[in-house]
Amino acid sequence: MAFQRILCPVDFSPGSQQAMRIAAELANEHDAELALLHAWYLPPVAFSGEYMYPADVVQQLSDEAQRGIEAAVAEARALGVRRVTSQLLSGVPWQQIVDAARRDPAVGLIVIGTHGRSGLARVLLGSVAEMVVRHAPCPVMTVPLDTRPRPFSHVVRPVDPSARSHDAIDLAARLAQPGGAEDRRP
Repeated sequence: MAFQRILCPVDFSPGSQQAMRIAAELANEHDAELALLHAWYLPPVAFSGEYMYPADVVQQLSDEAQRGIEAAVAEARALGVRRVTSQLLSGVPWQQIVDAARRDPAVGLIVIGTHGRSGLARVLLGSVAEMVVRHAPCPVMTVPLDTRPRPFSHVVRPVDPSARSHDAIDLAARLAQPGGAEDRRP
């Protein structure tokens, strides 16, 4: 399976950087475009009421996000990716990521880092990666921070009887062992 475009959301964390390195490797291997996306979000309370953020603070956050996405593009190029694009969006991150993939039918894969959040923090805040996996219109590869370099030796994929699920099996097999993993469907 060749990818035309790989979408990689970045939040400038170590986990996000690890996911970008994997996405860059896949983009190079498949001669695909690497589309980097950063979505920053301030809740509505930040713009009104007693706890409103001053305009200069909002501008600083926007400027910091712009510098971060520019640095991510430079890093992707340093990793040898020939075609890199970037988007800086504002809104709930998982929704922005899923909407960007829905708007662009050329996106064949989303590569996203996990943060390993657990316990109360996950209950209260949720997981961007989890929501992207649940709602994305294309396959999603989640990359934990401690991911080893490719080739991957183990791929975990939930099973259901849908055609989309069988396509994911094929993709997982190709990513696990480029050039010849076998499909072990029952």
